[in-house]
Amino acid sequence: MAIDLYWASGSPFAWRVMLTLEVKKLAYESKLLEFSKGENKTPAYLQLNPRGKVPSLKDGDFVLYESPRNHELPRSQISRSAALRQNA
Repeated sequence: MAIDLYWASGSPFAWRVMLTLEVKKLAYESKLLEFSKGENKTPAYLQLNPRGKVPSLKDGDFVLYESPRNHELPRSQISRSAALRQNA
């Protein structure tokens, strides 16, 4: 099971997270949201991130949406759970 990365084009915060995932070789599924269609304001997305901002990461029941912390993935719960899945 991969990490779900919710992002939108033009967001440097999302790019930073995407680069971190790539550099750390963590499997993720890209979930591109379109601001022009209001996809970041849907009830389903607002359950993940009540602020309606990008990026957001979802790994099982764990959701991380404060972008200043997203670049710290190697020390976060997300990388620990990803490592556990790889060893399963």
